[in-house]
Amino acid sequence: MREYAGNVFRSVVKGTNIMTPEWMEYGWSGDFAYELTKGTGLTNEVIYGVTVVSADRIRRNDLSKLCHSLSEARTYISSLNGLK
Repeated sequence: MREYAGNVFRSVVKGTNIMTPEWMEYGWSGDFAYELTKGTGLTNEVIYGVTVVSADRIRRNDLSKLCHSLSEARTYISSLNGLK
């Protein structure tokens, strides 16, 4: 059984994202643990953050993304499955 994504994620990423401080969920997509968060953008719109950590506990800033809708964030999370 795979380790809880939140444990893997929190072992690498400390603290809260200033732009998207409201935690929504941890999960796995393929070989990546992710954290989904939300917050308020510069023009008061709701924004979502997807922060990614590899299964071998390396923060992947290149795969982390700011999204402008929950649907966009979920689609992006799904697209991580199969990446290396």
